Amino acid sequence: MPPTPTHGRQIEDEDEDDLITSAVLIACEEGNLAALEQLANVHRVSLAVSNEHGETPLHIAAGGGFEQVVAFLAGKGGKLDAPDRRGDTPLFWAARNGHTNVVHYIADKIPIVDARNKNSETALHVATRYAQVTSAIALLERGASIDVLDEHGETPLHIAAWHGYTLLLSILCRFGPTLDNVNGWSSGRPGLPFYPFPSHYILTYVNHHRHSG
Repeated sequence: MPPTPTHGRQIEDEDEDDLITSAVLIACEEGNLAALEQLANVHRVSLAVSNEHGETPLHIAAGGGFEQVVAFLAGKGGKLDAPDRRGDTPLFWAARNGHTNVVHYIADKIPIVDARNKNSETALHVATRYAQVTSAIALLERGASIDVLDEHGETPLHIAAWHGYTLLLSILCRFGPTLDNVNGWSSGRPGLPFYPFPSHYILTYVNHHRHSG
């Protein structure tokens, strides 16, 4: 049976919506502010779009480090704290990719920097996991909780210790973390704020910091 005129129009509308979404997201991925301004101001295209993963223009722009695009989208009503389907906000995307300028911009404009994704991670967990030192510092300086636990009971300190990120360990320790947290993977031995098998160097480092204050 051939499609009815109404059904045909619906397909055309859906195709047009997909094209608009793609155009907006590609412009954000490229940091093409001029294209976004033309889409929004000349063609009156809505920038309130998302893809099948729940990723908005702000997620894409933040992940690319395009601060001017992020500011433009926020000025057009984009939500800086909107989660994608993983629960990651644009702040997560910026922190994960080490775009400290965007981390600064977003963190200064949202109420809290400790929003959690579906794994109960915060942006600080993510910045630490990806060894984004300057992003982690920016979050800590803006009040990110250093002792917040993810779904495995891990703090950013656990993550830094497991990966052997000694610079991040030294930075995290300056912000007064609890050094006796035992994560969900631990064998239950007290006083080891990381996975069951940390390197000797990291164990020595954390214990030295504990005793030296």
